[in-house]
Amino acid sequence: MEQQFRASFPTVTANSDFTSIIDDKNYRRVVDLIEDARSKGAQVIEATPAGEELPSAAERKIARTILTDVTQEMDVMTEEVFGPVLSVMPYENLDAVIEYINARPSPLAVPSHVDGTAHPDASSRSHRVGGGQASQAPPKAHLPVPVARTSKL
Repeated sequence: MEQQFRASFPTVTANSDFTSIIDDKNYRRVVDLIEDARSKGAQVIEATPAGEELPSAAERKIARTILTDVTQEMDVMTEEVFGPVLSVMPYENLDAVIEYINARPSPLAVPSHVDGTAHPDASSRSHRVGGGQASQAPPKAHLPVPVARTSKL
């Protein structure tokens, strides 16, 4: 996925097609979510293009970021992100995912993917999505967009 992110945006800082965070307050909030996850043991994979310094406060741009080894103690798991951050959680079966989602407040979006492909049963299963969508688009289509706290699949 990191390679796909790098290929789709070979440059970020001077790229008008790569969306910046809406304002300084939210830029700082997203950077802090990533740093909180890192400090609590998450693996942070940043698809920063070669030769670029990101995150960039001046442009309010953050490289597409993948978080693995996330835990419920991390702020990124309880806050709406609204930035190019995707938290990934492993799971054994789709029922476990639906149980996890339903045990929490409704997410804004639920991307449903298995091994990089849309999972056809996910949108027809019983889960709530508040004000958003259940999506089977590939992850590259979801970043940078809101990644809800319970969409870390």
